Amino acid sequence: MERLRECGLENAHIDSHGNAVAWLDGEDEGPTLVFFGTMDDLATAAEMVRNTGEDRRVVEGRIHGPGTNIGATLVTVLALAKLLKLPNQSFRGRVYLVCVTQEETGLAGARGFIDDHVDDIDYLVDIMAGIGRMSYGALGIHWFKVHFSGPKGHTLRSEGPNVTKGVARAVDQVWALRFPGEPEEDKVYLNISMLGAGKVYNHKHDDGWFSVDLRSLNNENLEGARNMIMEVAGTVAAQEGLGLWVEDHQKGAAGLLPGARESKLMRVAEESCRVLGVEPKVSPRGSSNMNVGIRRGISSISTGGDRGGGRNTAEEYANLEPVFKGVLWCLLTAKTLCR
Repeated sequence: MERLRECGLENAHIDSHGNAVAWLDGEDEGPTLVFFGTMDDLATAAEMVRNTGEDRRVVEGRIHGPGTNIGATLVTVLALAKLLKLPNQSFRGRVYLVCVTQEETGLAGARGFIDDHVDDIDYLVDIMAGIGRMSYGALGIHWFKVHFSGPKGHTLRSEGPNVTKGVARAVDQVWALRFPGEPEEDKVYLNISMLGAGKVYNHKHDDGWFSVDLRSLNNENLEGARNMIMEVAGTVAAQEGLGLWVEDHQKGAAGLLPGARESKLMRVAEESCRVLGVEPKVSPRGSSNMNVGIRRGISSISTGGDRGGGRNTAEEYANLEPVFKGVLWCLLTAKTLCR
């Protein structure tokens, strides 16, 4: 919020969802265009940032240091704010610049902002930093935890059901499942990244769980994969004498607005890339804040490309030239849509 105010946006504020929000009004009525930039990062990357502080170094056109990838999206928002505030800029309508929270943990900031403004938004651009790639469809995402419940017990008196055994057996069998792999519009993506049960060596816990991240452009396949996983979990629970319950974290359907590929937003976005000398790579498979916009019927895209590499490692870096060219792409797209 403070950085946005330093760019001359005195209306910058923190909304009720934790987002940093500012806007610029044109000299006449026109469309409302929203740019999203992401503030949060992967939990492991955020921990690296906290541990390394603000140490950044520039080497051969790159800024090195943990957090620089996501930081590039916010740099893009701030640079766009500075350009739109220049005296020679003119446009119609309203342009929102929104730095959103909780992209990595359920798109909560994006959902909150869109819920507050859904009737006013004509176009939504989710900035991924850089230039060259754009998505216009929403990948369906199911995040949930499968929990097994059972009796507590000490190691010396722990015969009977054990939630850890249930988790281990279920995870092993889930990984053996076969989901659709081709074509791309039917493919199901699976990841199991978190396991939990107990805190000490000598007691079995009464709750054990594993996380599930399912993604697909095909809602029927997405639901089918979830049902297959729950069938495995149910069988294991019955065999091991355990209880079973599900903790849903995010359940977003796949979506594609009618005519999205040929929409005005996509046509302007592609031509803006070409004006800057980059041939865009276009995909219907989006997985970011813009998914919320699509699910609410708003013409939405995400855009970025070649912003850097090494994310979630100590060697993370952001590429300067593609990121700054992405800023110009945002400006050109905004000026074209709001002329």
